[in-house]
Amino acid sequence: LEGNYNDAKTNLLAVFLLTSAFIEVAIACWTTLPQIAAIDEARKQAENLFTTALDAIVVVDANGDVLKANPAAEALFHMNSGHLVGYCLHELLPSLAGTPKLWPSRSEQIFQDSEKRRILESSVSQQFERKIPEYMVILRDITERKLSEEALRHSEVSLREKATQLTQTLQQLQQTQAQLIQTEKMSCLGQLVAG
Repeated sequence: LEGNYNDAKTNLLAVFLLTSAFIEVAIACWTTLPQIAAIDEARKQAENLFTTALDAIVVVDANGDVLKANPAAEALFHMNSGHLVGYCLHELLPSLAGTPKLWPSRSEQIFQDSEKRRILESSVSQQFERKIPEYMVILRDITERKLSEEALRHSEVSLREKATQLTQTLQQLQQTQAQLIQTEKMSCLGQLVAG
């Protein structure tokens, strides 16, 4: 009878341990499931932003080789993602020399393709906190803005030159007017004296 009591006691302890382990697993799942769902939702949102962004976004490894590119990058470089992946970004933007670790966080780059020369504003992220170092490069085509700024500078110079010319012409007119007035005064004075 005593053996059955110990077996029952052991079985009860085993049931208790299994029940507590089950409860702990259930609690762990209950608390982490919402976190997993939130992480998955954040990942989906980030992926959506990546694909719909108007700026070109390229993810590169520690050597500057393209790991991933969004549709805007494909359009900018006139390559599909399959061709961009594995391509060294330095080959497309020569002034990004060395590794991404050495690239400036913000700079202007020149991209020359068969169609035209483009000026790009680049932003390079710091290394992601991962075992495999990755960098995100965001590229914006600012060619039109730069051309507009250059045209504005030229028009400013032209307007300043015209303003200087107008000022000189006005001074000459004022001098001529003063001379005419002086001549008229002298003529009137001469007529009065002769008079």
